[in-house]
Amino acid sequence: MIRPATPQDIPALLALGRAMHAESWYGYLPFDEQKLSGLLARLIGGEGFVEVYETEGHVNGVMVGAISEMWFCRAGIACDLALFVYPGRRGSIAACRLTQRFIEWARAHGAAEVCMAVSTGVRIQETGRLYEALGLTHVGGIYKARL
Repeated sequence: MIRPATPQDIPALLALGRAMHAESWYGYLPFDEQKLSGLLARLIGGEGFVEVYETEGHVNGVMVGAISEMWFCRAGIACDLALFVYPGRRGSIAACRLTQRFIEWARAHGAAEVCMAVSTGVRIQETGRLYEALGLTHVGGIYKARL
């Protein structure tokens, strides 16, 4: 089941965040549970989008995003902050449904476009194929260097 997150989900979302962090490119950076908890509370409280994938009473996936203004005009751009499904639940319809719900939310909130990144270094091709299947266009890329 996909549903909006509640403040009661924050402990489970922190566990998802920790797992995503450990698996991703960002694993070399410290994980700040207090910072993430505050961000999730604000987004759940109405500043953004947080929906969860729940099975058998357990939160097994999440999509987090927000809308901000484009740098050159006041049009809104809805950007994902995180899409993560526990490895044992991947291959289900969860990531697709979470992404669809985010796109619907962005449209309903007046965003001019949605921007989905694959910046974690995890399942890059599979995630790209999912986004393209949902009608998104691959534009550009991300290049990084650890300093």
